[in-house]
Amino acid sequence: MRSLRILHVTPYFKDAWAYGGIPRLVHALTRGLAQRGHSVTVCTTDVCDEQTRLPRHEITGTRFQSWKAMTPDGVDVRVFPNLSNRLAYHLQFFVPLGLDRYMTDHAASFDIAHLHACRNLQV
Repeated sequence: MRSLRILHVTPYFKDAWAYGGIPRLVHALTRGLAQRGHSVTVCTTDVCDEQTRLPRHEITGTRFQSWKAMTPDGVDVRVFPNLSNRLAYHLQFFVPLGLDRYMTDHAASFDIAHLHACRNLQV
């Protein structure tokens, strides 16, 4: 089987344990796909819980700029700042700043996309 370029879009990823099973599932699924030799990219927000955001390791710029990270498993993670943690946590209302631009520029470069928590509003 040939290697696929796989995109996973999720409002929260592996460090957002307050959101339950989806962050765990996405992390396990993407890790497994990368270990099988696929090129895996995750687009997510920086939410962890109602008050906490993912840390921006060695990142310069403002809180409103997205950043890129790589997991030890080889998963490319694109983190988009969420407008409001409180709205995300209580109402499942996510506003990932810059995701629309990234998708416009890069969507065609993936073979397949998997949308997680697609009933949550991601503007």
